[in-house]
Amino acid sequence: MLGKPTYVDPNAKMLRLGGRPPRTTLTLLILQLSLFVLMAFIPLPRWIPEHLVLSANGLFSGKEIWQPLTALVLHLGLRSTFFDMATLWIFGAALERWWGGKRFLKFYLVTGVVGLLVGATVGLASPLTPLFGSDGAAMAMIIATAVIFPRHLVHLHRLTALKVGLSCLILGAVTLVGTMLSAAWLQVAVLIGGGLTAAVFLGPRRTLGELLAKRAQRIRREKSNLELIDGGKKDDSGKKDEPRYWN
Repeated sequence: MLGKPTYVDPNAKMLRLGGRPPRTTLTLLILQLSLFVLMAFIPLPRWIPEHLVLSANGLFSGKEIWQPLTALVLHLGLRSTFFDMATLWIFGAALERWWGGKRFLKFYLVTGVVGLLVGATVGLASPLTPLFGSDGAAMAMIIATAVIFPRHLVHLHRLTALKVGLSCLILGAVTLVGTMLSAAWLQVAVLIGGGLTAAVFLGPRRTLGELLAKRAQRIRREKSNLELIDGGKKDDSGKKDEPRYWN
C-alpha cells in the first residue's frame, strides 16, 4: 500500500531536490561538517571559538570584524548543524543548478552574513551572547526555492507529489514558529534577517514559470507577424514540391 506510486500529471514540471550536490554546495558541506567534527571531538584552545563566533561585543567594538564570516561556517550544536546542512544539501543543490556556483555562493554568503548581523544587532542588550551557524542562509534558500520554483512538483518518497512553493512556505513557517516557541529570539532575528535579505536579493525577478510563459508569448507574437509561404516549384499537379515555411 505504502509503496504504491502516486499518479502525477506527465506534463507537470518536477524539481530535483538533493541528489549529488554540485561543486560549490559540496565544498560548503565538507567545510562546515569538517569544522563541526573538529570542534566537537578534538580539544581546541578556548580562545578559538570565542574569537570565531559572532557576538555584539566583538563585532561592534571594531576589533573582530571577521566574526560574521567565520561564525557562518561554525556549528556548535547538533540540531542546528543537521538543519543547516540538510537545507544546504536539499535546497542549495537545486539553487546552484539553476543559478550556477558563483551566484549561489554570493547568495549564500550575503544572506547568511546579513542574518547574523541582524541577530547581533538585536542582541545588543546581551552583547556576549554567541551567534553562529547558517540559519539565515538556510531560511533564505527555502524562500528562494519557493519563489523560483513555485509550481514545480517534488516527490515525497513515492507517496505523493507536493508543490515546491507551498512545501517551502510551510517548512519556513514551521521553522520560524518552532524557534519562537523555544524563545531563541536571537535566532529568530537571524532567520528573519536571512529571509528578508533573500527577498531583496531576488528583487522583482520573475519565477521560472513566468519566464517560460513570457517566452512562449513572445514566440506566438513573432509567429503572428510571419507569412506562411509555399516552398519550391509547382509540379504537374499544380502543387509545390517543397514544404511550406514561415517568412
